[in-house]
Amino acid sequence: MNLLDEIAARAGVSPSTVSRALSGKHNPQRKAAISRYQKICDIARQLGYRPNAAARAMASKERQTLQLGILHYNPETAIFTNLPLFEMFLGVQQVMQQHQVNLNFVTIHNCDDTPWVFTENWLEGIIVAGVVPPKLCERIRNLFQHVVWLDTNVQEEVNCVLRDEELAGRMAATALIEAGATQIIWLSSRELSSPTEPHYSSPLRFRGVCTVAQNHNIPLVIGPITQPEDMTPDFWQKHLTPTTGVVADYHYLAQALHNLLS
Repeated sequence: MNLLDEIAARAGVSPSTVSRALSGKHNPQRKAAISRYQKICDIARQLGYRPNAAARAMASKERQTLQLGILHYNPETAIFTNLPLFEMFLGVQQVMQQHQVNLNFVTIHNCDDTPWVFTENWLEGIIVAGVVPPKLCERIRNLFQHVVWLDTNVQEEVNCVLRDEELAGRMAATALIEAGATQIIWLSSRELSSPTEPHYSSPLRFRGVCTVAQNHNIPLVIGPITQPEDMTPDFWQKHLTPTTGVVADYHYLAQALHNLLS
């Protein structure tokens, strides 16, 4: 039994009556009809019914193209500064335009937020990008049949796109050694062994740097765990030499170190 039939059975009406009541255009006038309409809506809410905006639009010829969404979780409500993720968004948008698909960008600031894409079946699928809390992941899985996890902390065998961060670490360390570095310093703002590390990228980058350093017998020094605003010159005055290379885990750390030493 589909959801429409179940609502009809519980309300004691026909499926066509339920369909009209939930269409968004039903405007009952008589007292009995109003009572029946309210009963149908109450049962629909209890059963978790979501209005299918996509189907309504198709029926009314309001929409002719496929609708997909891309969701980004930004708890700090700050200006978007994640350059790699922004470039991924541009790539996704370019492909969607080539295939004449509409891409709806959705930002969520709280796991309990209920954006419009969560309340109406407007999207045929959704791309989830960046770090996403487990609670929000579960909500997304329950709401959408087609989900692609793009550079998130979710790692699954299918529909999951991850960057090769270990290769990035190896490339960075190799470039430093080829430039003449005899020592490498790893600079990060997070503890690699922290159980709260939200993203896969840092540990894999570090693994790549370690592999190259070991293969070339190059000392690898773990720099202070710091945020850009807390960076001080003490450590760097002691460890930096003309042949020291630094691998910064994030671009804002590299910029902060450059500003500190300039």
